[in-house]
Amino acid sequence: MKSQGYKQTDGCDFINAPVPLKRNRDADAGAATRRQALGLGFGCLIGPLLGRPTATLAAISEDSTAAAWPDLSYIVMDSGSGQVLDALNPDQMRIPASLAKIPTTIAAWNQLGPGHRFATGFQYGKSGGKPALLLQGNDPSLDIEGLSQLVASLPDATGALRAPVRLDRWLVDAGDLPRLSEITPTQSPAAPYNPGIATMALNFNRARLVGPAKGGRADGRVELCWTAGGHLVPVPSVELGPARAQSSAPEVQRPGGREIWTLVPGFEKIHELPIGDPLLAIGTTVVQLAQAIGITLPAPSFERSGFEGQMVAWRDSPPLEEIISGCLHYSNNLVAEMLALQAQAHDEGKARSLDDAGRWVIRRLTQVEPRINWQGARLENGSGLGTGSRLSVRQIAEVLLSQPSLDGWLKPIGPDRPDGLRVKTGTLAYVRGLAGRFSTGDGGERVFAILAADTKARSALDQIMPPALDVPPASRVWLGQAKRLEAELLARWGVPASALAAITPSSG
Repeated sequence: MKSQGYKQTDGCDFINAPVPLKRNRDADAGAATRRQALGLGFGCLIGPLLGRPTATLAAISEDSTAAAWPDLSYIVMDSGSGQVLDALNPDQMRIPASLAKIPTTIAAWNQLGPGHRFATGFQYGKSGGKPALLLQGNDPSLDIEGLSQLVASLPDATGALRAPVRLDRWLVDAGDLPRLSEITPTQSPAAPYNPGIATMALNFNRARLVGPAKGGRADGRVELCWTAGGHLVPVPSVELGPARAQSSAPEVQRPGGREIWTLVPGFEKIHELPIGDPLLAIGTTVVQLAQAIGITLPAPSFERSGFEGQMVAWRDSPPLEEIISGCLHYSNNLVAEMLALQAQAHDEGKARSLDDAGRWVIRRLTQVEPRINWQGARLENGSGLGTGSRLSVRQIAEVLLSQPSLDGWLKPIGPDRPDGLRVKTGTLAYVRGLAGRFSTGDGGERVFAILAADTKARSALDQIMPPALDVPPASRVWLGQAKRLEAELLARWGVPASALAAITPSSG
């Protein structure tokens, strides 16, 4: 697996917005104090961020912090003894955003086991007495480079598929997972981090808009393409309509299994689109790849009843630990959802919905970590995308404390050394989370979790339907404040300055 691929996905609902938002700290010419505060180093005052003078966080009381940030919870614990060293509202259930990926990946790891790999492969045989090809798989990390190599190996895999050849039936196994057009309806359908879900995935179920200057259509039209490893392959199942000047974001319609996007001017230059029907997109892409090597396939079907055959070509995914590490480093929603669904199907034989998989994660962790009080915990899905999930900072920190395998999967911040700061972030508009592990200068080791929100502003945002692709610029100011608060807390807890210097209000 290439880590670069994971960089295509972010677990928040606005950090990777397609149209960069102007920093509104420059929009208010009279807010000199606020502009200065947002540019300060990590010894900054909380007061300027909130518009009034006060002492640094290290010098103020817990009550003052709670008053300034009413929707704030944090905890820091000693890794050796489990002693709570500092805490505020540690058992309050809050929106975890992408911190939800921590329990999801731990549940999947414990269910599927170390070294587990996901397979993708072709079977050749007969269906209804006619020659047929079947594709099945469940690899969340498969990209177009891997799929192209797999298709290219077919002529050598069996003499029956030496070109030219025409098959009567072409099947894509729909598997045991639900087939969903998006992760959550509370996020924009045009957000690349909100793709469709199915048993199979390709390029994390998102594709890039490519113009003629980047190798697209010769007639000058924009094309939606899978891209990886130098491959540029059109997505045959998606139609692109002309740009609509009055629209602020791309719009999608899915009549009768088709997927039709109406673009906005300039959108294609900088952005990607989510794929709402991954199975159809993969099935039609294989038809295109096979045709290039002389194998003619009909339109894909999505069932395997009556198929009889044998595996002729396959590839395994990287080991599960590598997939989890990429998922957490780059906050990949698609991977988190597929891990939750597949782990539940592995355990119970079937996965019905993302919400059901979220409930399974909590059930599984209750078995794996019975000493942790999971009362009140809820996951509406496996990724944390949306505002229906609830976790406490104590639950998150205790998982970090009890699962040492997480250390190698968390993202290193600052100097990359074994005892450095390693974290998982979570970001939604008006919601921020940070959790991880660090060593202090005196040799101590700590785990921590911080969850902050502006619940009133977030609730108002959730009432807007259809959900907007862009978010209020004020939410970026709020995020800068939340990151400053995190830095002050970490400094108070003894995180080395070399690590703190890497955490800035503009970091993801």
